[in-house]
Amino acid sequence: MISRFTDAGIDTNREAVASNEGGGLGMSALEQARVDADRLPDFGSFVPSENGELNTPANRGFIRDFVGSMPTTVQAQMVGADGQLSQDGVRRLRNALLYGAYGNSPALSRMVESTDAGLKNMVNAMMQAAPAIAKAKNHIKDGAMHDADISSDIAAAVEKINEIHESGGSVADYLAQHGMFEDDLPPVARELVRFFDEHRRSAKAISTLLKNYYDLLAAQGNPAEADMFGGVRTPDKQQLLQESIKNYEQQHGRQEQRGIFDRAEPTAATQSEQRPAGNLFQTLNRNPKAAALMKQALAKTQAELENGKE
Repeated sequence: MISRFTDAGIDTNREAVASNEGGGLGMSALEQARVDADRLPDFGSFVPSENGELNTPANRGFIRDFVGSMPTTVQAQMVGADGQLSQDGVRRLRNALLYGAYGNSPALSRMVESTDAGLKNMVNAMMQAAPAIAKAKNHIKDGAMHDADISSDIAAAVEKINEIHESGGSVADYLAQHGMFEDDLPPVARELVRFFDEHRRSAKAISTLLKNYYDLLAAQGNPAEADMFGGVRTPDKQQLLQESIKNYEQQHGRQEQRGIFDRAEPTAATQSEQRPAGNLFQTLNRNPKAAALMKQALAKTQAELENGKE
């Protein structure tokens, strides 16, 4: 959209947006996110929380500036009687942060406009990492950080997982069937698909990896300062991601591979505590492959016992 300025120096595009908001003309959630992303204050005053919570005392200044950038007719809807963001305010700030981090993509549109419960962990993870990513993108834009941004790869990975889910497939099958050199995803996005699938029950694991990647990118130094000493080498995204994953797995260990949209299964310990023994037979009846494996194991045990008697 082209902005035009009047003789009085008024941005007619901004005035039109403000008029639409104040007049109750509806925008889609994605359109609103784009507008609100331009209103985000400097991230220097934003203090991220471990669980992605936005309504924190540490962020009151950031929230005040964000709400203050809106038309006065809208500000009352953004804040509750207690001075904190209202439910609508939290939603709009969350979507603005997501847009600022991941831009306009099918994955973002799905996240800000869908109510699919299966996306909850992915949305939470991307939300928790969004401020760090948006801040890094600002530094890259200003030339203060190497341009090794992977936000588009993150969005592509999430969209691929959604496609796999909607087609009734599994991520494991997709990864097995698509070789590295014949894939429709770049290597970084493919590796993210793998990690997201392995850790699909932990928003914290996914957000931790994403934030660690950008911390590692920041640790590569300022490219402008590197120029002073002759030459600058942009870090390789794939190598940085692999190092980030390696660091995460060394600290937390690998996760059992499961599909992102599969229901979380209790561990063996919790199964024995919470489920009646009879449910084992129900499980085997529903899973012929598991039943066959169980049958083989029992046959092997019986043979060993008989050999022992001899």
